[in-house]
Amino acid sequence: MREIKFRAWDGEQIVYPDYIDRKGIAHWTENSIPETSDKVMQYTGLKDKNGVDIFEGDVVKCYYGGSEKGAHDTIEFKNGAFCLRHRGVTIKEMLEDDGVYSSELEIIGNIYSNPELLIP
Repeated sequence: MREIKFRAWDGEQIVYPDYIDRKGIAHWTENSIPETSDKVMQYTGLKDKNGVDIFEGDVVKCYYGGSEKGAHDTIEFKNGAFCLRHRGVTIKEMLEDDGVYSSELEIIGNIYSNPELLIP
């Protein structure tokens, strides 16, 4: 069973909300910086090759077969599964038993903090 965690983009940085409502909106206590955010990212339950939690919205480098492939791919949740997407096309589902192994990925940023990493 995977751990359920979320994070959100507050317009300036990635933050971890106090709770997520049933509509998927992140909320913080009154002393926190943002009030709500609709840019919520869910934890995949996997860690990259450096042991860092992989979240939806992360930009990753891929090392298929042990060598860097030079691609900057994104992690997305689509059709009920976390997927690795390259230039908007789903290339693999992220399943440890039949897909991309998280040990072949390295997080290099995320789609909000590092939009320059996205390849058109």
